[in-house]
Amino acid sequence: MSELLGGITLGGKYGGYELINQPATSMPQDLASGFYIAQEGFVDSSFEPIYIVGKQVVNGINYFVIAEQTLVIEHQHPIKRIVGMVINIPPKSIGGKNAKIIDIVTSEVPRIPVEIEKPLKEELAKLVGANNKPIALIGTQVVKGTNYFVVGESTAAAVVPNAEPHAILITLNVFNDKATLKINNLVEE
Repeated sequence: MSELLGGITLGGKYGGYELINQPATSMPQDLASGFYIAQEGFVDSSFEPIYIVGKQVVNGINYFVIAEQTLVIEHQHPIKRIVGMVINIPPKSIGGKNAKIIDIVTSEVPRIPVEIEKPLKEELAKLVGANNKPIALIGTQVVKGTNYFVVGESTAAAVVPNAEPHAILITLNVFNDKATLKINNLVEE
């Protein structure tokens, strides 16, 4: 299955990204160097990598990474956003310059709001076989109740020894003081 995010084809073949879907704590060295260099091109911003979504072999390698961007604007509170970063690593050299930023969500407070902490925790506790950790609220939708969309990480280490965490999208619906939960992988092949 292929999905499009900010003009980027995730998964599939013919120009799409080969999905890696792993936490950024285990970045390949070329990407770690490129990620550091990419930050130099953005004044008043810092980036914290969250997940490596995939890679694409072009003239070198393009890596697609989900990151938390912190914008520091004079006389204002820092603004946090969840963004995608495309970082190019040219053949036989260190890359990262001219990284492309793709807005995934813009929010001054992307963390989990207080009003959904309890129902989210209760619903996640009902799930067995995986440890699911919410990271950031990326949006809401008013339908039958309110849907809260949360980026998170999931690991099935309780079921699969040495399982690596992967990115998930948690949808929490709250309607008439009743909560229901749905979890999807952030990207799927």
